[in-house]
Amino acid sequence: MKHLLKAVAAAVLLLLLTLIWDSLFGTTISRLLLNVDFIIDYTVRKPSFMEEAAYHIITGVIIYLLLMIIYKSHKYLYLPALIIILVITCALYYVLTVLAVRPLFELTQAGAFGWLLTHAIYIVVVDRWIKHSSTKSQ
Repeated sequence: MKHLLKAVAAAVLLLLLTLIWDSLFGTTISRLLLNVDFIIDYTVRKPSFMEEAAYHIITGVIIYLLLMIIYKSHKYLYLPALIIILVITCALYYVLTVLAVRPLFELTQAGAFGWLLTHAIYIVVVDRWIKHSSTKSQ
């Protein structure tokens, strides 16, 4: 249960970081983070903020738990897994912008840097929490 709470907290932290970045630099990375219009037709039904946030949190929980399993069972794969996750999340800035059905998102340097920075912070936090939890349980 403790890992699940940390996973949810890390996903919420990422969302808060993107909201802060948006307010400071006028980007839309938090909306991109929550956007699911390539899955749900927003002309038929617009999901609530809570539903969009739930998709994001579920994804964050899955990433956290997968990394935790890799750390506990295959430590030699853990660092490569962290790097791969960071590369994938960086690529997602471009992929999600292109996949978006609604024309709300544009590629900008401030957006790309904010996306990279907030996700790097997320990865560092997840790494610290996983390692901290693992050393406490030993």
